[in-house]
Amino acid sequence: MLQKCLTTTGFLTMVGWFTLACMMVNEVRSILENLVECGCNVPAVLVNGLEVADKMINRESEDETDD
Repeated sequence: MLQKCLTTTGFLTMVGWFTLACMMVNEVRSILENLVECGCNVPAVLVNGLEVADKMINRESEDETDD
């Protein structure tokens, strides 16, 4: 019983860390987008990464609406 609880707790911990990482990536992306909109000098690598992420998100949303 204890081993099952520890395994479940470990799984939930991993899910929690994954969720936290996803939220952090989303927030950093949002901050970078706002910096670009404000006209701040943002490295081209980050701007290109935002464009790629935006294309991927838009492609996924278009795929969902086509179904």
